[in-house]
Amino acid sequence: MEKTVSRNDLQSPICSSEPPSDPAAIERFKDSAELEFVEHDPTIEEHLAQSPESEQLDFQLFAASTPSATVVNKIRLRSPTPGCAEGGFINPKRISEYYFTYSPGPEEKRKFEVAAVSGEDVLARSRQPLLGGRYSRKVLHLPISSLTHAAQIQAAALWPRLVSDSAERKRRTRPGKKYRIRIRTKLAAAKARQEAKKAADDAKNAAEREKRNKRNREKKIKRRDKERAKKAAAAKEVADPSGHRNDQDG
Repeated sequence: MEKTVSRNDLQSPICSSEPPSDPAAIERFKDSAELEFVEHDPTIEEHLAQSPESEQLDFQLFAASTPSATVVNKIRLRSPTPGCAEGGFINPKRISEYYFTYSPGPEEKRKFEVAAVSGEDVLARSRQPLLGGRYSRKVLHLPISSLTHAAQIQAAALWPRLVSDSAERKRRTRPGKKYRIRIRTKLAAAKARQEAKKAADDAKNAAEREKRNKRNREKKIKRRDKERAKKAAAAKEVADPSGHRNDQDG
């Protein structure tokens, strides 16, 4: 057997307000029971009873089963009850310099001066090129068109003041036609002089090389003729032995 149960059936019914108490019945109960009753300040009890009600929030946590039904849930926010201990520091063992300032000494003043950065230093560093800016893949370009009109006006007014002290870079322009012709003429003349000098050096080196080759050939021919003359004289002496003896006697 199946039965459909809605979320409204799962919620507990709203309790009705308690009926007013009977003072006479309360007095009879007090007389019959041997109990000690202590009266409390009604203002404190009223404050404790009303404070949670003022911090309740009503909102829809779950969707209703039907479009017309509305389910409202309440969440009660309550601050934690303060403890009975006396007020003071959470960590009382800290030194007094943690909470109070003191006059710095010479060494600390020197450290402060080293770590401090003046406005002039900030402006000077803003004009220095960034190493990471050389790589386009590491730079995110923000076009000025993406800024609002007010931001563009503010940036245009602030930029001249930031770069007023620095030397303005001259814009690189293309030289005129006459200047370009004069430069090309000078370059052509210099190139022609270099080529002429190179040709003269090559001719000089070729002449010297030819002169050395001719001198070497002449020396080689003279040495060859001298060797031939020696061989002919030796052969003649072997063919004429009498003349050889006469030469020895004489």
